[in-house]
Amino acid sequence: MPKYKRAILVPVGDKQAGHVGALVNPITELPVWEFDKIDKTFIQIGTEYPKLSPMQKQLWKWHEEDRKKVADLAGKDPIIYLGMGDETQGGIFKDDLQSNSMATQWLYSKYNMLPWLDMPQVKAAYFVQGTSVHLWGAGDSETVLVHHLKEVYKQKKIELTQHWEFELNGKLIDVAHHGPGVGMREWTKGNTLRLYTKSLMQKLHDNRKPTPDLLLRAHFHQPITETISLNLDEEILKCEAWITPPYCVIGSHGQKATQSVSQMHVGFLAFEIIEGLPIKTHYKPFWHTFDLRVKERIEL
Repeated sequence: MPKYKRAILVPVGDKQAGHVGALVNPITELPVWEFDKIDKTFIQIGTEYPKLSPMQKQLWKWHEEDRKKVADLAGKDPIIYLGMGDETQGGIFKDDLQSNSMATQWLYSKYNMLPWLDMPQVKAAYFVQGTSVHLWGAGDSETVLVHHLKEVYKQKKIELTQHWEFELNGKLIDVAHHGPGVGMREWTKGNTLRLYTKSLMQKLHDNRKPTPDLLLRAHFHQPITETISLNLDEEILKCEAWITPPYCVIGSHGQKATQSVSQMHVGFLAFEIIEGLPIKTHYKPFWHTFDLRVKERIEL
């Protein structure tokens, strides 16, 4: 009897390399260049390594622990990595930049990926393009990143586009960076995601196209999930929808965009995609919570 088909799908997004709250691999090699006035060329005179803040050290520690948990979850089965966009911070938002160099941010994003692609279980890495203001225009940093990784890891499938529709072990998966917001109040969170997904399912059904079993979006740095069931033409259609968590901590711009959110989750998700069975979602082992408030007891 043939073995069942099983794969682990891991979406990781919004790393914002180059931001002071971003994920950074401490072994990232940053070349130091000097202009040779005699030969009229730039020569490399050394290598530097990033200086991680205590927050970044904690992020990387969690990242590596979580990556190893994914390897344990997968066992001998394949892992599909999903880059959910905004691999770099870009240069538009000047506040809270660790580096305003496109080359340095690209190197950070490259070294963030190496531990994943060195894993034998990771057979493919698919990326969706993020937000242009974070990617040095026209998605340049992610385009260069994927081109480089394809050259280094020729035996693995590595691709980039703006919007994916995957079929994996009989499940249909819809993946893009941009999507609905998370909601402004605790009791409204998820409402927009639910309506967005219902509308997409209705439109696909009306056009006689299959609806997704899993929908993944990112960008808003706050994880939200909804499970949608629709009865259309006496057929029950179901979809699990997510706005995925980031792997960075917000700074000044993020505080404004989120209206000073007090807590945030960082991490990623892992989905067990098994042929003939419902999707099994793992999130608790891979989530970590930051309280962004500074607590002080005033005694006069």
